[in-house]
Amino acid sequence: MAKKTAGKKEWTKKELERIRSLMEDLYINKSYSLAQLIGEWDVSAQTLAKWKKGKPGEKTWDERKAFNDLTPIKLREVLLEEALNIAGGHEPKLKADALSKVMAAIDKLDGTVNPRVISSALMSFNNWLVDIDPAKANEFTKFQRMYLQHYISTFQ
Repeated sequence: MAKKTAGKKEWTKKELERIRSLMEDLYINKSYSLAQLIGEWDVSAQTLAKWKKGKPGEKTWDERKAFNDLTPIKLREVLLEEALNIAGGHEPKLKADALSKVMAAIDKLDGTVNPRVISSALMSFNNWLVDIDPAKANEFTKFQRMYLQHYISTFQ
C-alpha cells in the first residue's frame, strides 16, 4: 500500500491537525500500532511520539486507549477471577458491590444501546409496516436481522 502523503510540500497547521486527529482515532479506537501508522502515513516516528503524548492538559493516547479497553467483558473477567479467588478460600481483593455500582453508572452514561432495545424497536417497526406493506416488511426483516447480528457482534 502506498503511503498517504502530501508530497514534498509543507503541510499547513490545519492539515497536520486533521492528520493528527485521524491517527489518534486509528490508534485509540481502531487499535492500529504506531508501526502501522508510520507505514501508511508520511509522518516521522518522532512526530507521532510527540502527538501520542497528547496536548498539554490532555491525557496521552495510551491513557485514553486504556479506557476503550475497559469493557464489560474485561470487567466480567476480573469479577470471575475474584470469584475463583474467594472459592479458593482467600479473602476478597475487590469490593464487588462497589464495582457493580460503578459499572451500572458507566452503562447509564455510555450511550450505547442494548441489542434488546434495538431488536424491540425493529420488531415494533415491522409490526407497523406489515399492515401497510407486508412484502416490504418481509424484505426489511432480512436486513434488520443482518444488522442486529452485526450490532451484537460489535456490542461491548
